Amino acid sequence: MNTLLRCSHAPSAFAGPSKTRASQHLAGVSSTKRQKIATSATRHSYVGSTPIPVPAGITLERVVLSNSISATTSGTKSRKGDSSGAEERLIIRGQNGETSIKVYNFMRFLLPNAPKPSPTPEEEASQLLGKAPREMKVKRRNPPCPPAAIAQPFSFTPAPAETTLPNQDGSAAPAAVTLFVESPEEKQQRMAWGLTRTLIANAIQGQSEGYTLPIYLIGVGYRAALEADKADPEFSASGSAAGSISPTSPTVVATEVGSTTSNETYPRRRLVMRLGYSHVIYVPVPPDLKVSVPSPTIILVWGRDKQRVGQFCADVRALRKPEVYKGKGVFVGDEKIKMKVGK
Repeated sequence: MNTLLRCSHAPSAFAGPSKTRASQHLAGVSSTKRQKIATSATRHSYVGSTPIPVPAGITLERVVLSNSISATTSGTKSRKGDSSGAEERLIIRGQNGETSIKVYNFMRFLLPNAPKPSPTPEEEASQLLGKAPREMKVKRRNPPCPPAAIAQPFSFTPAPAETTLPNQDGSAAPAAVTLFVESPEEKQQRMAWGLTRTLIANAIQGQSEGYTLPIYLIGVGYRAALEADKADPEFSASGSAAGSISPTSPTVVATEVGSTTSNETYPRRRLVMRLGYSHVIYVPVPPDLKVSVPSPTIILVWGRDKQRVGQFCADVRALRKPEVYKGKGVFVGDEKIKMKVGK
């Protein structure tokens, strides 16, 4: 009898811990803190304020276009803090052509020959006492725009390598240009900051060295060859780049964010590819790209526009995508796929 009485006052055996936690959660009481799903620390991006090296032979020029030109070339919405009256461009000129990148009026450029800012009171006191100024080991995420950064049109050509300041290891350091924005706390300016800096750096590398991307044909009977383009009427009627630009005129490739002009012209060629189909595939080569076939299974694509090189390689890859059972297909660069076991 005593046992039955004790069991009647005891909590139910079916009320498990899950029911207890659910009741506490509904009541707004949490016994334990909620754990984070991601265990890695948050890593901020410092792309926008990273200096852009400018090698010798490259000229940077910031220009302001008129209203009529900007109305026809600009198809994007103006960002916050940017005037809609005129369009500004940064022209990167090299020995083989030039590239135009759209910039906004809230962007500032810090040139290497800019005057140094006046020292702060703390730095003046440390100089009087003979102490070296303390260097910041941690880089700020969104540094403010220094007073020496300019927003006016300019033309900058770096000095030869022998006149640049040496690095700590004694090697010559190329000149560098840093991009800033007027108000780093505004989201719209931060969004355009890193993108514009990356486009400028890609254009400088494209006009100085260029971009090379290999294509590998892996499969039995997969072959590629390069032959002269016979200017088939189908190519010219479709409005492709191979038929719309004559071999004697400079190559101009325009996009939303900029345009690339090449002074060199290449003969019109096309790729003849056998990729396991019952027919031969002909791919016309754009006039702004240089394509070579060192071996029947390797294609090398070179160009000054990074986007154009990658897009052409992606179009060739789409003709025979890599499959995961036999590993056959068209591979771009160091692309690797995860193989699957057959049935």
